[in-house]
Amino acid sequence: MLRYIQDHFTENISLEQLAASAGISRSEAGRCFKKYYSQPPMSYVTLYRLKYAQELLAKSSMTVNEVAGQCGFRDSSYFVKAFRKHLGQTPLEYRNMFLDCSFD
Repeated sequence: MLRYIQDHFTENISLEQLAASAGISRSEAGRCFKKYYSQPPMSYVTLYRLKYAQELLAKSSMTVNEVAGQCGFRDSSYFVKAFRKHLGQTPLEYRNMFLDCSFD
């Protein structure tokens, strides 16, 4: 399932697809993720996408909308909301930290 996420995180991933990639049921996929990662599978997907988004924001000049799309978020406003919820700041605030530090 982790390999499937790594290979397809830019796409729309469903729990059904994730479970099918491992040949298990949806409920078993949920149990596995809870046991080994202490979170539901789709939360793991979101966090994986956000981690990649952090890298793009720090190292590219892509717009926030472009970063959202590159990371598998179909809705940039949801991307901003998820980013703020999990990382405590907006994507632009995160990027500005790197811009402020790049000339010190």
